Amino acid sequence: MAQEIYVLPEGLLEVSDLILKHLQNEISGEEQNALNEWIAKSEKNKQLFDELMDDDSLQNEMKLYYESKNATEGFKDLAFQTVFTEEEVTPVQTHKVIIMRRMAIAASLIGFIILASYFVFRNNRTEPKEQKKNEAIVTNDVLPGKQGAVLTLADGSKIYINDSANQNLATQGSTQILSKDGKLIYSGQGKNGSEILYNTLATSRGQMYPIVLSDNSRIWLNSESSIKYPVAFVDNERRVEITGEAYFEIAHDASKPFIVSVNGTEIKVLGTKFNVNAYSDEDRTKTTLLEGSVLVKKGIQHTTIKPGQQAQVSNDANNDKGIHVVSDINTAEVIAWKNGLFNFDGEDIPTALRQLARWYNIDIVYAGEAPKDKFMGEVERNLNLSQALKILERAGLQFTLEGKKLIVKQQ
Repeated sequence: MAQEIYVLPEGLLEVSDLILKHLQNEISGEEQNALNEWIAKSEKNKQLFDELMDDDSLQNEMKLYYESKNATEGFKDLAFQTVFTEEEVTPVQTHKVIIMRRMAIAASLIGFIILASYFVFRNNRTEPKEQKKNEAIVTNDVLPGKQGAVLTLADGSKIYINDSANQNLATQGSTQILSKDGKLIYSGQGKNGSEILYNTLATSRGQMYPIVLSDNSRIWLNSESSIKYPVAFVDNERRVEITGEAYFEIAHDASKPFIVSVNGTEIKVLGTKFNVNAYSDEDRTKTTLLEGSVLVKKGIQHTTIKPGQQAQVSNDANNDKGIHVVSDINTAEVIAWKNGLFNFDGEDIPTALRQLARWYNIDIVYAGEAPKDKFMGEVERNLNLSQALKILERAGLQFTLEGKKLIVKQQ
C-alpha cells in the first residue's frame, strides 16, 4: 500500500464550519459570501467543494456529524481520530514512516471536513508510479542530523561534544562536567555565596543534544538552539536563557523557582514538563505545558497555563498583542522532534520545511510564491533527505537539491 501524505487546501480550517452550515441551509448571507470567496480562490477549493456537494454519502455523514455536535452537551470532550497505515520507506530498510497517523481535533467541526477532503483527493489522485515528473532531483543526498553541540565554558574555551565515549570534560568550580550515555551531565552542588560561573551549550543546524543540569533538571536542545546556565544554582532562583527550541523536565524545588528567559519573555516554574519554541524565523514564541504549572510573563502581562495549553507571544516588537493562550493542544505533536519525528499536522508548508532546513542543514528557496497550504502527517527524522522528500512530493511539490539549497516548486 502506498505511503500517504496530504496537504490541506488553503483556508480549509477556516471555512469548514461554513461548509457544514451551507449543507444545513443555516448559512447567513455574509457567511455565504465568505464561502464563495474561498471557493473561487483556487481550482483545488472548487474541486473539493463540488465533490462534497455531489457526494450524497459524504453529505449525509457530515449532516449527522453536525447534528450530533449541536445535540451533544459534552461535545468539547469529543475527539475524532483516524489511523492510517505505516509502510517501510524501502524494502531493505526498517524505517517506518508514519503518515496521517492521527487526526484528533476536539471541540471542532474541522476533523470531518479534513477527513472528507482527504478521501476526495485520494480518490482523484494519480498513483505515485505515474508521477515520475514529481520525483525529487537529488544530486548529493544529505544525511539526517545527529547528536552534537558546542560547550562554551566560563573562560570562553570551547569543547565540541557528540554521543561518543563517556568522559570527564571539564571542572567548573566544584562542579564536574561529564559526557555520559549521550548526555552532558553536571555533577556537584555549589555553595551559597560562591562565584556564579556560566556555561553555554549550543547546537547548530543538523544537531540536537540533551543536558542534565546540576539540580537534575533535564533539557533537550533542538537544532540551531542554545542554553546559557550557571554550572551550579547558588542563588534563590534557577535562571537560564535559551534561543531556538528546547524541551524541559524540571526537578522540583519549592525554594528555588526555575525561570527561563527567552525573547523578552519569562517562564517561571517549580517543577514541570514543558516545551519552548522560540526560533527567530517563526512569528511567535510558544510555550506548551505537558505537566505541572507554568507562569508566562511578558512585560507587565502574565498568565498561568495548565497542561495541554500553549502560551503564544509575538516575536514582532511592533505587533505585540500580549500573551495569547491556546487550549486543547496535542502535546505529543509539539514534542515530536524530541521523539525522532517531524510532525506536520496542520502546519503550513513553509513552517514544515523550516523544520527540515534546521535538521538537514539546508536552505529553502521557492521557485515562485511559497505555497500556503497545510500539511498533515508525520515523518521520521532518521531518514536521509531524499527519502523525506520522496514522501513530501506526494503532496504535489517538486524538489531540486543543489548543494545545500533545496528548490521548492508547487505543481
